Amino acid sequence: MHAFRVDSETATLLNSYTPAGFERVITELGEPAHVPTLPPEGRPAAPGDPERAERLLREVGLHRVQEPDVLRAGHAGARP
Repeated sequence: MHAFRVDSETATLLNSYTPAGFERVITELGEPAHVPTLPPEGRPAAPGDPERAERLLREVGLHRVQEPDVLRAGHAGARP
């Protein structure tokens, strides 16, 4: 769905979403990270019921865009 890459030992990030609603996607579909790494290759962006995820996205006025994951090695735009 989205990703951020920080190429710094320290960073500050202020994230804003307009209109409101995306916070529901994070809280209702998100899972806490157990380790500070990218999820395994092939893991769905929203584990669980894909219909539930699509329904929630529609409720908050969002839709999926199929884009390559440029943060993973081997993809165009990926950095070492």
